[in-house]
Amino acid sequence: GNIALDSISSDAGTSVAITLGTDAGDDLLVGTDKLVVEGDTGRVGIGTTAPAGLLEIAGTNVYSYFDASQHVALYLDRGSTSYDSSIHFQTAGTTNWLIAQQGADNLLAIRDEDAEADVMTFLHGGLITIPGEVNIGSEPTAAASSADDLVVSTTGHTGITIFSGTSNEGILRVM
Repeated sequence: GNIALDSISSDAGTSVAITLGTDAGDDLLVGTDKLVVEGDTGRVGIGTTAPAGLLEIAGTNVYSYFDASQHVALYLDRGSTSYDSSIHFQTAGTTNWLIAQQGADNLLAIRDEDAEADVMTFLHGGLITIPGEVNIGSEPTAAASSADDLVVSTTGHTGITIFSGTSNEGILRVM
């Protein structure tokens, strides 16, 4: 049956427990789709009645704010190096780009899912790999050969400066 309540309260230091059944449909609902906790799966939905993962937030404009007066962090903790941690950027349910900490090599990659390729990879020790052509400043001009792997262009003067603040030495390695 239905119970009409204006509030639920507890004494200081105690909790209010809500026990759900474990069958499909034994859910805790706040409004029709404001908040749902599914009794059978334990999934939580905000703005949806059928969460697809442990937590799903759905709506027309969805923003998450982490507001702290000091430090704030978001942790993605994978079970082992047998798995990846990733952030997927999607359009209408299709992943276009992702940033991932990948496998046993423990590298960080930016991936173009449309091209099915990593476009930039960061390895321990500061090594950055960028496969293919690299353009700095603008798109390559007709003067740039299709064989050029590094193109630095601008409408003014063009140059590359490599400087080490401690030894006045630097390195650019093109392989």
